[in-house]
Amino acid sequence: MSGSFSRSAVAARAGARTGLYAVVSALVVLAVLLFLTAYLYHLPQAVLATIVMLAVFGLIRVAPLVQAWRVQRSDAVAGLVTFVATLAFAPDIANGSLIGMALTAALFLLRTMKPRAAVLGRKADGSLAGTDSSALEPLGRNFIAMRFDRSLNYLNMAAFEDSVLEVLARQPQVRGILVIGSGINELDASGADKVRELAGRLQQQGVVLMFSSLKAPVADAFGRAGLITLLGPDNVFPSKSQAVDAARRRFDLAPA
Repeated sequence: MSGSFSRSAVAARAGARTGLYAVVSALVVLAVLLFLTAYLYHLPQAVLATIVMLAVFGLIRVAPLVQAWRVQRSDAVAGLVTFVATLAFAPDIANGSLIGMALTAALFLLRTMKPRAAVLGRKADGSLAGTDSSALEPLGRNFIAMRFDRSLNYLNMAAFEDSVLEVLARQPQVRGILVIGSGINELDASGADKVRELAGRLQQQGVVLMFSSLKAPVADAFGRAGLITLLGPDNVFPSKSQAVDAARRRFDLAPA
């Protein structure tokens, strides 16, 4: 908003909303230098420091940290670390901001590399929920439905594979694994290669890999990557209800 942190703090305290404030501020400073210098020459620096300190104190807000702690504790920790680093590096407070930016980026990458994957069961009201968090039984005896809540890209493709193989290791009798893909927002080349590799590996073990509820851009990416042809059109479903019903008929109700 302005040329320094202190001026930006004063501008924010004064109610500045756009970059026009910098123009007005520059004109006022020029007028003061030309016409009021003699009157302000003997103004104690403590007065100027008080103006800046009052503006900075107005920027210290505890409520957002408390709210962040309730929503995502790692974000609150990042904010607190940034605040402490800013004080420690004063007057070079830009270094504290850089530390906060680096920590926020690291936390984002960590969350992306460790996505949430849950085996699904059906609640009494008919909705689907994680079996571990809600103490539910899996949807089928011979197939597993699981939800993957991140994009399939080079950052988390290993985590996706580990999640599927972990489920298969816990329940070796499974003959079908259905991935509810409503939480998958993107598929890159690395993710496509991992799906292709995993599908082939599961096929060798007699396990079918299926997907459902893919968003339109992700479904298009599946098609362009040749994954729909590889998996088989009968293993990619538009909705999770159709997928679960088809998997139940195919793996649980089919004659042995």
